[in-house]
Amino acid sequence: MLKTQQRRINDVLYRIHRDIDQPLNATALAQTANWSSFHFHRCFKAVTGENVNDYIRRVRLEMAANQLMFFPQQSIGQTLQQCGFVSQASFSHAFKKHFGCTPGQWRSNGYQALAQQNQQQWHDDLKDRASRAEHYPMPSVQVKTLPARKAAYVRHAGYGRDIRRAWEKLEVWARQQSLNWEALPKFGLHHSNADIIPLSQCHYVACIELDTSPQQLLPLNQLTIPGGSYACFDLQGVYGDLLPVLHKFYHDWLPNSGYSLAPTPGYAHYRRCHFMDAEERFDLTFCVPLWL
Repeated sequence: MLKTQQRRINDVLYRIHRDIDQPLNATALAQTANWSSFHFHRCFKAVTGENVNDYIRRVRLEMAANQLMFFPQQSIGQTLQQCGFVSQASFSHAFKKHFGCTPGQWRSNGYQALAQQNQQQWHDDLKDRASRAEHYPMPSVQVKTLPARKAAYVRHAGYGRDIRRAWEKLEVWARQQSLNWEALPKFGLHHSNADIIPLSQCHYVACIELDTSPQQLLPLNQLTIPGGSYACFDLQGVYGDLLPVLHKFYHDWLPNSGYSLAPTPGYAHYRRCHFMDAEERFDLTFCVPLWL
């Protein structure tokens, strides 16, 4: 696929994740890409491996699954509205087909079997680090107002060590542009909850903050990390330490905070990135977008 076609599909993916709580249809998204409906469907599936309607449904269902886990006191009707569904019957049917249980069963700890199954598939060293990190205290969390950030990015499928490849592409491009790679602010967007999504299917986006015209970024793409209210905590560790701390944040801090999750992804602001570090060590601030 041509890089210009990849760029247009990336723009569509950005709109889907930004507006997942809003009505979305393939015709309007094809217009975003400035393609005919037929050509858009063909290119979208070539890039993502899914047709556009299945992709939107999956993202909505994963968001709903998170809301039901973290906010069990919230009604199912509220949850489906936040995730862009219009019918409770169609939502319940799609949810059971995707996760193997009803939304009500999922909310009543039905997700735990899937979480245990997923974690059994983790690599041994990652499971070892995760078991140790379970005993770490939850870092101090502060709610902050953060600015919007324009960034060049590379998408990656999976939360494993091969995320390094996305960062290598960004570094090669930045050095070709004679940019100071070490000084560029770096962010990692985490779209997926690794408790319920297999690591190989989680969606990650490697970003460098760069406010320039989209034409100057070619063949990379540009997105805007939204500004607004975020729950932020600092963390240092090695590869494998982050996911268990995120689990604690989402299951312990968030439900008792008085906030709900915004539809955009949380992100790591790296001072030291374990995917580019010889010792696989990180020093970061993790930021989770909030709604009241």
